[in-house]
Amino acid sequence: MFSRRKEKRMTDNRKERTSPMSCRDISALVSESLDRPLSLSERLVLRTHLLFCRACNEYSRQIRLIEDFFRRTRTETDSLKERDHEEPVLPEESRRRITRRIEDEIRDHGPESHP
Repeated sequence: MFSRRKEKRMTDNRKERTSPMSCRDISALVSESLDRPLSLSERLVLRTHLLFCRACNEYSRQIRLIEDFFRRTRTETDSLKERDHEEPVLPEESRRRITRRIEDEIRDHGPESHP
């Protein structure tokens, strides 16, 4: 997913996470937090930055909203898939009515008249 250069830069950045970070670094950290648990120092740096930076705070909020939306959509889709795989249930009264109708047809016209 990531190029080797980007992976190295991200690894190098993790070592520096205790120092002040730019908004670009913080936005990358917000995105990373979706894929992996952040270390304690990363969480502290992130939360501190978000306290003082409205733009990054808003970005983080929007990313969480998008993630929540996709999580809910995935859950709803999975639920629909499970429901679609269940065998349909025909009410007992409907079964009786259909059976009666078939028996009447066979009695009135004989089994040979049906394909």
